[in-house]
Amino acid sequence: FPAEAYAPRKKKKKKSAGEFSQEFIAAFQPLNEALSKEGVDAAAYKPQLEALVPMANSADEKNNAGILIYNTGAKLGDQSLQLTGMELMLASGKTDVEQVGRFNFIAYQLANAQKDYPKARKYLQEAINRNFTTDTISSWDLKVALAESYISDNQFAEGLSHLKQAIEARKNSGVAVDEQWYRRGLT
Repeated sequence: FPAEAYAPRKKKKKKSAGEFSQEFIAAFQPLNEALSKEGVDAAAYKPQLEALVPMANSADEKNNAGILIYNTGAKLGDQSLQLTGMELMLASGKTDVEQVGRFNFIAYQLANAQKDYPKARKYLQEAINRNFTTDTISSWDLKVALAESYISDNQFAEGLSHLKQAIEARKNSGVAVDEQWYRRGLT
């Protein structure tokens, strides 16, 4: 046998179960179990989900509550619940670093759909700051979306300023500017 086989082994640290208050556990566990059942009427649990939000104080509580609330909102098509869940997950600091830009973009979309433009811009700016892109969404698209958000919020000067910056940055990079960008500034 190799000498390593007889060497003392390091004890693995047990992974912490997380930081959860008794109050949170008492509210979360039955709710999580109920919503996990097949054929459950998830809409009936919306008041309990909303009551869970102020109980989520630690990072672990925010993350777990956020996941449950977001997934239930997605199941119900309830964008308000989805946004609440996404906000909790982001506020927890537990989101994988590679996903933070994507989660901010999702929060932007949800807030924008609710016409909460200041909140939408906050999340969109964070997605931009984190260099979020996909195969179909470029950094340019995000900058134009930011301009559009100001315009939708009747903040035309700010929106046009952002649009102008996006057009100039794209021209300076040698990439053709979409004609619709110019039209948007005129309409």
